[in-house]
Amino acid sequence: MDIWSRLVGGSGSQKQANSNDPQSRLHRFKRACNQLQAWSKSSLSAIDGQQAEQLRLCVRRLGSLIHEESRAPAPHVCLTYILQSRIYVAVAQIAATTRNDRIIREAMAVFSALVDSGEEGFLSNPAFAKTLMVMLKKVMTLVGPDTEAEIIELLFGISAKIRIQPRILPVWFRVSARLETNGTNRKENKNFMGLAQKDDFPLCYYLMDQVHHDGRVGDFARTGLLYIFELASGSEELEEWLIESDLPTLMATGLGALYSRLSRELSIAHLPDNLPIVLARSDYTASRQTAADSVFSEDHESDMHTFLSYLTFWQDVMEHCRSAEVKQTLIDHFQILFLQQLLYPSLLQSSDTDLGSSVAVLTYLRNMLEAINHPDLIHMILHYLLAIPENTKSRPRLTRSPTTTRRKASLILLTEPKNADDRSDPILFNLVDLILNSMVSRNQETAFSALKLTSAIFGKHRNYAISTLVRTSPAGTGGSQRTVGALHLEMEEYLALAAAIGGEDGMDEAYESLSDDVQVSLEMRMQGSASATTVASTPLAHGTMASAPRPDVAKVHLAPNGTFFTTIVSLLKTFLSNGVDVNLALTETILSLALCPEVSLEGWLAAWPSTYSYTDQGLANQKVDDHGSLEHQLDEKLTRARQRPSCFGEAVLLSTLRSLQAHIARLHHDVQGLDTLIAQRKKMFHDDDAGVMDQREQSPVRQPRQQSEHAVAGASSHGQRKPKQPKPLQDYSTSSPLPRSKKAASEIFQPPPSPCDAPNGKPQHSPPPQTSLENDILTKRISFHYDDADMRTDEPLAFGIQDVIPGSNEASLDHVLTNIVLLQEFALELVAVLQTRAFLLEDVLFV
Repeated sequence: MDIWSRLVGGSGSQKQANSNDPQSRLHRFKRACNQLQAWSKSSLSAIDGQQAEQLRLCVRRLGSLIHEESRAPAPHVCLTYILQSRIYVAVAQIAATTRNDRIIREAMAVFSALVDSGEEGFLSNPAFAKTLMVMLKKVMTLVGPDTEAEIIELLFGISAKIRIQPRILPVWFRVSARLETNGTNRKENKNFMGLAQKDDFPLCYYLMDQVHHDGRVGDFARTGLLYIFELASGSEELEEWLIESDLPTLMATGLGALYSRLSRELSIAHLPDNLPIVLARSDYTASRQTAADSVFSEDHESDMHTFLSYLTFWQDVMEHCRSAEVKQTLIDHFQILFLQQLLYPSLLQSSDTDLGSSVAVLTYLRNMLEAINHPDLIHMILHYLLAIPENTKSRPRLTRSPTTTRRKASLILLTEPKNADDRSDPILFNLVDLILNSMVSRNQETAFSALKLTSAIFGKHRNYAISTLVRTSPAGTGGSQRTVGALHLEMEEYLALAAAIGGEDGMDEAYESLSDDVQVSLEMRMQGSASATTVASTPLAHGTMASAPRPDVAKVHLAPNGTFFTTIVSLLKTFLSNGVDVNLALTETILSLALCPEVSLEGWLAAWPSTYSYTDQGLANQKVDDHGSLEHQLDEKLTRARQRPSCFGEAVLLSTLRSLQAHIARLHHDVQGLDTLIAQRKKMFHDDDAGVMDQREQSPVRQPRQQSEHAVAGASSHGQRKPKQPKPLQDYSTSSPLPRSKKAASEIFQPPPSPCDAPNGKPQHSPPPQTSLENDILTKRISFHYDDADMRTDEPLAFGIQDVIPGSNEASLDHVLTNIVLLQEFALELVAVLQTRAFLLEDVLFV
């Protein structure tokens, strides 16, 4: 039996080997080609359904044989036969004539198999390239989504091979006629403001037509086009063609078209049945009635994703294109056709009186600035929208070629309004004006959106905000410096206020967690983002950013009378009655500003050193004896640095927090058991946060609050790594250790979870059921009475539990309790900022 098995097996193997030898493969292949040739000579336009299916199977059979040939051992006689017989011409003819999507798809599979075969003769064959491009010209408008995806994937594969083998570029790209000086050899399309010549590079145009698509088609098209732009630096002919063609215009108008698809009026309100717990335990639902499109709708999320993908594609092109001339042309088109003609007018036309156009513009700008990092794009957008005058000393102008100069002049001429009065200029109204106006809006969604945009600018592109959005003055170099002794005293003041606001329980754990978040954020800013390397035209523009930490980065002081800062303080004064989401954005904005290494804390978060007053004036004013020993001099310096002032002038934020704490103290007299209610609210938020962590499989990575509150505005969040704990301040001196709460916490109090701590921004735990008595207490209204004069002073705002008074700013006790918890967390965050900056930036005097 074994002998017979071997004999039979051997016979079968020999037969299979004979059928797979080159000549046998060629024989089978020729039969398939002959069948296809016969079909191509018949009347294909009149075939019925059964015939179409037979033809499809015939084309499919040819594709399968090509795949088998590619995997077979050399020589690949069938591939050589295809090159000689040009059977692909018959395939293209069948696809174009039948106009049948299924047959076209099989034809594309044949061309894909030839491209992937590894035979260089196809990609370097002008006849093959021309046949494919002519076929696509005839069938692209006939195919369905699946076939379209196969076509774009094929074109991507070709562009990838051209990228690897630039020598075959002339096969796929040929300039049909050289542009004369007067441009008479080509027609200039005034609508696109470029020279359209699709026959020169049809592969590029087919990809360009699909770059705005979402999903697989868009990804392949964008990447394929990106490879083409990379080739510009190695081909002067392609470089010149890209500059003079209408491709930059198509890219800019395509981006504008996607921006125009976004809703003009937007609402960032959560649905009543989908509220995060931090908003559910407030008066949030009562003020969220709008007919504008929701930021949480599937249509909006899809449109926004597509727009941001295209914007990211622009960034990728700018990063990968090595031709300075091509990049300059793209920048010109982006600025003139998108920024000036569309984005700025939408900012100019936004209003706070409609359903939400200001909310839409502010939200879209924030999403854009968070999505991109390329310095040229960021510089262009913020430089223009913030109306920053050009400073050639800080940002040298690039040398332009005559071609790019001519293209830009043409763009400006074609987009110039006929009436000079219709010309808009950011000098008259810019992004600063929009933000400041929106921050004081009675529409909480508008105020929230403005604050979130401000945080994004401070967080990633702070060079452009300093001295534009925020009024500053240069920091002196010879003045006195804050000391570690004063730092300890101020931290104690903030900690005492935090304890008085929300009770001492859980403060240690909360502070420890917040310190981690603050350290991560500050380290990221010190390392510098891609946009931070941009040199902006501001007093800070030259040399203020660093890729490595350095202790002397503080350059400016905040001007106390600046509109932005006074508005922030005014909003903080009404913290207890503000919307919870507004308060979350407000505290995030203040922290983003405090974490800017270039901004000094003196005057607004920390006291001015000039206001320090010491009981022992002799010790404070004594000079170090230069003739003493080095050890003695060091000891004297340490003693002076850690000496605590007996008093100092309070910083603005400390004074404002003290005023808010006074309101809470008065509330204790009107609400029996307020401490218990606050403790219960802390526990509720902690339990919800713990439940979310359980659903995240007990992940040890905690998201910084200022990074993760985007869910209130509908944006996603990204986790941060768990950092090492900062070195305690007592390691630098022998002064008393950092003060903490006096009694041990009986329960861990984590800060209130931001809405996006839950997947999709949905609350994971419903608030515990309330008794009717509890409900009666929590729904009582607290009215805050104040006028403009009160807003300009530090006088406490009078309030009491009573009926709603028309025109007064009021909130339920339930709402106020949530804000009290948030206020305590904010006070602890300020302490963390003081300590972390002292450790990382060394902005206090240790010795």
